[in-house]
Amino acid sequence: MNEKNAYAHLEAYKTATEYVPKCIGWLKLSRDQIVLLGEQFECWSKHFDADVMGIVIQYFPNTVPLTNSNITFELADKVLRGLAAIHGSYVVHGDIDDIHCDQRISLRNCLVTKQDQVV
Repeated sequence: MNEKNAYAHLEAYKTATEYVPKCIGWLKLSRDQIVLLGEQFECWSKHFDADVMGIVIQYFPNTVPLTNSNITFELADKVLRGLAAIHGSYVVHGDIDDIHCDQRISLRNCLVTKQDQVV
């Protein structure tokens, strides 16, 4: 399942809305359109031979990644509840890693707002 389909699935089930950013839409850019975006996107045109597809999701300002230095029992509980809600929608989040043997937590794509909301 690609990311666009995963967000559509989550929207249809409406079980994880508290934990998942709202998907606003998706787009497809050709190589020519990427070049028109300017220098900061030039690297994209070098790495993709075909059109680039992407999604536009809700923005949460002032978030920080969840790490072993800022995790609490309360935040861990919210993460587990969010993952359970996502899994309840028949979507498996592929960007959450286990605790590695060096005891660093790698929670890619798991952010915390200043109000301790986990997204």
